[in-house]
Amino acid sequence: MTRLAASSSPHRAMTSRLVLLAVVAVLCLMASQGVNAQIIIVEGTAEKSPPPKAPQPPSPQPPSPQPPSPQPPSPQPPSPQPPSPQPPSPQPPSPQPPSPQPPSPQPPSPQPPSPKPPSPKPPSPPSPKPPSPKPPSPKAPYAPRKPEAPKKVKAKGKKFKGKKWNYMISDSMLEFKEADNFCKSAGYVLVSPVEDTSDAVDSACNHSGKGCWLSSDENADPCTYVNSKGGDKAYVNDCKVKNYALCYGPADKPLR
Repeated sequence: MTRLAASSSPHRAMTSRLVLLAVVAVLCLMASQGVNAQIIIVEGTAEKSPPPKAPQPPSPQPPSPQPPSPQPPSPQPPSPQPPSPQPPSPQPPSPQPPSPQPPSPQPPSPQPPSPKPPSPKPPSPPSPKPPSPKPPSPKAPYAPRKPEAPKKVKAKGKKFKGKKWNYMISDSMLEFKEADNFCKSAGYVLVSPVEDTSDAVDSACNHSGKGCWLSSDENADPCTYVNSKGGDKAYVNDCKVKNYALCYGPADKPLR
């Protein structure tokens, strides 16, 4: 309907214009004929009548009606918009991969065939018995080992007699092993830190300013000695250090 109304509007406008032009033409024709008739009538009566009055100007023609302004074309309806694309349908979730099946248990390895029992050997003939061994001869009894003779030490000593013991002190300083051999070579031993020998140790070592070795284990290290600076205490020191050797023995043993 909108398109038909838009197409008929120009035809109506043209028709209106043609009608107006026809009306104007008719009016103009009628006006011109009226003037000519008036002139003829005037000329016929000019002899009898006084000079004619000046012809009046024709009455102004009414203004021709303006043609109706063409109606503006009706706005075309907006073209229908294309349908909006539908959102893509969500894809179905991809199927999860099947969980790996646990490995099938391996078949048990075939057991090795059990060894065949050894075939019984034929009985061997009885071997002759060996002659009975002779009883071992009795061993000779071990002879007691003689104690090693002490190594002689090239040192001299001074002997003196005490209340209960005989004593001997070396003139030179010796290592512990040398001091021990020095006493044993004379039939004595190194004094021990006991009360019976404390008087001799005080007089021969402490008060005299000499350090003296005391008896101890042969394999001992360090070794025991009496300090040369005096005092009743015993000390230990490296067995390679040199001190005096104070020896003692039984009092009934004559001094050599």
